[in-house]
Amino acid sequence: MIVVNSLTGGYGERLIVKDVSFTAEKGEFLGILGPNGSGKTTLMKLLTGMMAPAKGNVLLCGRPVGAYKPRELAKIMAVLPQHTEQAFTFTVKETVSFGRYPFQKGLFRQTNQKDEEIVQDAMEMAGIAQYAHHPVQHLSGGERQRVYLAQALAQQPDVLCLDEPTTFLDLKYQKDLLDIVKRLTREKGLTAVSIFHDLNAASQYCDYLLMMKEGCAYPKQTPEQALTKQKIEDIYGTSVSAFHQETSPKPLIAIVPEDGNEKGPRSVPFSSLINKRGNTVTLHTDRPLRLLSTAADGTGFSWSRRLVSACGGKENDYVCRTFDSVCIAVTAHHSLWVLVSGSLSDQAFARLLMAASEARTQALFGKQAKGDIVIAASQTGHEPDISHAEQIIRRGVKQCVKAAEEGGI
Repeated sequence: MIVVNSLTGGYGERLIVKDVSFTAEKGEFLGILGPNGSGKTTLMKLLTGMMAPAKGNVLLCGRPVGAYKPRELAKIMAVLPQHTEQAFTFTVKETVSFGRYPFQKGLFRQTNQKDEEIVQDAMEMAGIAQYAHHPVQHLSGGERQRVYLAQALAQQPDVLCLDEPTTFLDLKYQKDLLDIVKRLTREKGLTAVSIFHDLNAASQYCDYLLMMKEGCAYPKQTPEQALTKQKIEDIYGTSVSAFHQETSPKPLIAIVPEDGNEKGPRSVPFSSLINKRGNTVTLHTDRPLRLLSTAADGTGFSWSRRLVSACGGKENDYVCRTFDSVCIAVTAHHSLWVLVSGSLSDQAFARLLMAASEARTQALFGKQAKGDIVIAASQTGHEPDISHAEQIIRRGVKQCVKAAEEGGI
């Protein structure tokens, strides 16, 4: 559908886009990503024929974009810019109807019944049909953006180009707009090319990503190939974390604040943070801990600043000992906290949970423990040697459980 060959262009002698080549096939959702000044908007202007290239070309359906007459191009390609202003006050329906202009004939360009139906469908898809007779200027920025999306959809294009389409939208309407575009690529074979600033939105919705830096483009890749921690940090020049979901191979990206990007070891004095009040033992930290628990009502991994466990009425009704960077606490019913100063991967969490469970079972000599096991990590510094950590936990859990048994806990 779109073939870009060695595309180079910019403003006068200042070249912004440099030797970019890629394709976008029918039914494909392609995202363009990169930091400010990387050439994304200039590339979009070259793709849509708003700028003539200094070198290379853009082929749309096998024909150079610049060879199309404006009305002819508008029947194939629709463009949703980042900012759209109106000099005159038109209603929502009138504004959306402008999308039918390339198809209208005659001196007065009047709409017919087919045009009316297409405009109504476009407004309903964009969720703005209830504003049909409202002046566009009376709408919020997000509502206006959906009006212009409906106008683009009214063109019934084969290709839809979008420049940061969710900029003014709240979370619900971001999802709604991208759902519409994705559904049209899947059901109607629409080719969508969109600039994104939101890496996670691009990851979840796009089939392929084109990453840009300083006017150059990396090869087109799937989100799971393109959005790696190393590549994002290289392109954007900032620290991030990349997380993989359980239900999708597409990654989620999170920025890492300066005080959270601790490379060296940082020991957390867990034992001094554990307190007994009444019939409960609590641990409270200023920094959230990442947790994995065996609790029946647990939902896998979570974050918390506070741990709570029941205990009896004795003064020292729990056992707490520290082994290197691991603190182990045993409370009533042999509930077990394993607290790690360090950063653990999901696999490491699972291994340490299994090691703690096996060690507790062995220490109880056939007795059944009723309490839960919690593995908690500060997620600061480097990941410890997991094999060594397993050995520490197996030895430490047995010692703590034995001490708890001897103390009648």
